[in-house]
Amino acid sequence: MDPERDGEQAAIRAGASPDRAKRTAEELLQKPEIQAAIEGTLRDILKPIELSSGSVLDGLFFNIKACRANGNDLDSLAEQPRPGN
Repeated sequence: MDPERDGEQAAIRAGASPDRAKRTAEELLQKPEIQAAIEGTLRDILKPIELSSGSVLDGLFFNIKACRANGNDLDSLAEQPRPGN
């Protein structure tokens, strides 16, 4: 699967000729087993993440300890960019 959901680029990375990659992607996407595999993968990726208060606290304590171990104060933890931003 291509992170950008670009079938042509995915086909090229899988070894298809760049001249024929778009057509190869279109042909593959017509196959029910390919569609099912893509849908299954997307379902797995998009499953909701279950968080418990324990796992959140564990992550928080880990980051506090990492800040202190690196000689940083806790304000530096708040300044770190969040994943996806």
